Amino acid sequence: MSASVQETEPFTLLRTKLHRPRVSHDLVPRPRLVERLHRGLDRKLTLICAPAGFGKTTLACMWLQDSSRPAAWLSLDENDSDLRVFLSYFVAAVQTVFPDACPTTLGFLRAPQLPPLDHMATTFVNEITDLAEPVILVLDDYHAIQDEAVHELVATLIGNLPRHAHLVLASRVDPPWPLASLRAGRHMMELRADDLRFTLDEAQAFLEHVVGVKLTSEAVATLEGRTEGWIAALRLAALSMRGETDHAAFVQSFKGTHRDLTDYLTTEVLSQQPQPIQDFLLRTSILDRFCAPLCDVILDDRRSTIDEEPPSPLSQAILDELDQANLFLVPLDYERRWYRYHHLFQDLLRRRLQAQLNAEELASLHSRASAWLRDNGLIEEALRHALAAGDVEGAAQLVEDSRHDLLNREDWPTLERCLNRLPEAVVRGRPALLLARAWVLDLHYQIAGIPRLLQEAEACLSTDTGAWSESEIRDVRGEIDALWSLVLYLGDEGQRALESAQRALERIPVAYAFARSFAVLILALAHQMTGQARTGVGTLGEFLAEVGTQPDIIIARVLIGQIYVHMLEGNCHQAAQALDQLQLVTSKARLTVSMVAAHWLLGRISYESNNLEAASQHFSSAFELRYGAQYIMVHDTMIALALTYQTQGMPEKAEETLTALRRFALDIGITQRLHEIDSFEARLALLQGDVQGAIRWAETVNLDMPTATLVFLELPIVTKARVLIAQGTDASLREATQLLQELLAYAESVHNTYHQIGLLALLALAYQAQRRTESALEALERSLRLAQPGGFIRTFVDLGPTMAGLLYQLAEGRVAPEYVRQVLAAFPEARAEGDPAHQIRQASRAALVEPLTRRESEILLLLARHLTNQEIADSLVISPLTVKKHTINIYQKLGVNSRAQAVVQAGALGILPWDGD
Repeated sequence: MSASVQETEPFTLLRTKLHRPRVSHDLVPRPRLVERLHRGLDRKLTLICAPAGFGKTTLACMWLQDSSRPAAWLSLDENDSDLRVFLSYFVAAVQTVFPDACPTTLGFLRAPQLPPLDHMATTFVNEITDLAEPVILVLDDYHAIQDEAVHELVATLIGNLPRHAHLVLASRVDPPWPLASLRAGRHMMELRADDLRFTLDEAQAFLEHVVGVKLTSEAVATLEGRTEGWIAALRLAALSMRGETDHAAFVQSFKGTHRDLTDYLTTEVLSQQPQPIQDFLLRTSILDRFCAPLCDVILDDRRSTIDEEPPSPLSQAILDELDQANLFLVPLDYERRWYRYHHLFQDLLRRRLQAQLNAEELASLHSRASAWLRDNGLIEEALRHALAAGDVEGAAQLVEDSRHDLLNREDWPTLERCLNRLPEAVVRGRPALLLARAWVLDLHYQIAGIPRLLQEAEACLSTDTGAWSESEIRDVRGEIDALWSLVLYLGDEGQRALESAQRALERIPVAYAFARSFAVLILALAHQMTGQARTGVGTLGEFLAEVGTQPDIIIARVLIGQIYVHMLEGNCHQAAQALDQLQLVTSKARLTVSMVAAHWLLGRISYESNNLEAASQHFSSAFELRYGAQYIMVHDTMIALALTYQTQGMPEKAEETLTALRRFALDIGITQRLHEIDSFEARLALLQGDVQGAIRWAETVNLDMPTATLVFLELPIVTKARVLIAQGTDASLREATQLLQELLAYAESVHNTYHQIGLLALLALAYQAQRRTESALEALERSLRLAQPGGFIRTFVDLGPTMAGLLYQLAEGRVAPEYVRQVLAAFPEARAEGDPAHQIRQASRAALVEPLTRRESEILLLLARHLTNQEIADSLVISPLTVKKHTINIYQKLGVNSRAQAVVQAGALGILPWDGD
């Protein structure tokens, strides 16, 4: 594929749109206008507004060639009238000057759902403000934009543009903003049609250069007067005059309006061209951009590719000739492989083409263009030409054939746009398109709509089997199985999900990497749900080995699957190791969704190990990226952040975080989890001593048993059990006990050790409140045995003094006494010198083989902040080798083998420098 087309997130970009057009050799210097543009740099905006053919683009290029400021260029067309597409190109243009610019905005564009426009605009403006040097941002052909959201974003940019940035808009019409206020505030410099018209001197210089002979001042004045300095008409006139000997008579023959004049001149210019050139110009005018191989296909239906060597002789020779003759041909890249026509000239050519060809002949041209563009990976352009040809069947087939290539790079925005361009009746009648829509719903995390689409796809497949080959039916059924496996897993039907995922893997071809990775992920989770966690983790590893080198996005998906399995098993240490790998992958590839997942899960592990500062940092990082992730991750993250603030003694910030979460959910239109925010507010009320407020919530809700709880922090039915325990009546305690026993049975049935640990701890409190101490100790002992391998701390500490008392009874040998002492040492109440728990805390610290030195404590803190050895060395002004030696000593003293384990163990022992003791 040509370098002019780049496969990049969030979808394939045509790099030619980011190249500033080359200034032609017949350029007439226009110092009066260039100087005005230079003077306008002290304002926010330059608006160059005039009808087609007045040289807006040429003037901007001439100015930039004379300017010392770097410039980012974007040529717009009607396909950019979509906020995600427009901003993706705008960011790409900025990155041609500043390669690392706008990372957060780019993350939003890769996310399943765009954030609210005001947040998107604010973030983009802030990242433009952060650019290191002055820059000119040029949006050419802005009149192509019709989308109100794009207009609003650009208006926000103009209103808040920093002094070192300057925006230039070239447009045929005024943009829909209050231009009067921009003028009044001296924020805008304007050039209009009257400014752009050639003066008499400019017209004479231009005409003589193009025609090649000296013209009389009378002829030039007449021509300039008839055209009113309209540059496109002057160019057409100059090209027409090349074949004339009596220039004065030619000029005098001009009559009629501007439109008549341009039509006449176009006819004159075309009539001077050999027939092959005329045919080339007319037939290729259907293309918005073109290269020699594509033009060959348009002319003679010969198949060729963009990378053909040597260049195709027919069209390449014509393009070279047109380029040399300056016949309204605009090069789009520095290699002169891609071109477009001047827009005005293209409009005139298209009108003539439509007058010459019938509908069938025009459709044939569009079909040829579509086939070539499809074969060269330009899917959306291919789709537009297929639809222009009236080939709805071919357009549908194009989307079907492309869907897995798009999914493999998670280019779901392109897939969604393509689906939306097809008639709904066509989508509903084709199984593959129904499945494409189901994949889009999954990426939006709109699972509820998937079963209906799967049922429709199955019905289509069973009634129209003759239209499909056996292998095609097998592939489609594999996709259906993969998507059903998700639905079944989320419904806690582990065995059926496992069987469905296995069938999917047997049917889906290796080339469908996204669909196979999806099935493998569900297969691993279903293995864990059915008590086969080791098999599940092994399955994910085998997948990567099976298909060799995978894109980073697939590797991230597999790592997240491994982390989920480890955490569901209650093994936070192994999950932390996989999270270290995930962070490397996500930071390298800028995978925002996976990056949020990494921060969310690292925060959960840090919180559980009582490393509250690290937890807060991870949750806050995820919160900052909230518009770039799947909602469910952000939802759990912000609830966990509120809990962390509460634990740190900042109840106001906890309340503010919940308010922000509620506002975020409403902003993006996801309301099905608002009840969880209500339930967590009741949980916070308990932690803040407002038992009656929590009871009022519990009395108003009617909750069902949950499904697919995974490792989510807030389960309303569990919070209800907490409230019933706090209520403390015989009836409420009996209800809490029964509820917790049912929840525990559910968690055991799906092998969710993570939740079993917390449920058993709560059950211990319920038993103790009923004076069933032995039952309480038995439940707590079971919880501790499950929790010890993962180093759980906060699950117990958050349950308060009663839990501390029960743990103290187990501290002398009944179960894992050293681990129990570590948990007790984390209780905030255990700080008085005479308190037995304080003595246990001190004993747990003394259990170290050797105390950490001050330097080791400093390095431990920086390890917890996920700094590299080099970054630690720079911070402490020591060598990386010294850092490594100290790190090895820390591992030995703590009895661990990795950074993650060291941080978890140090948090458990309360020896991190921020601990407060």
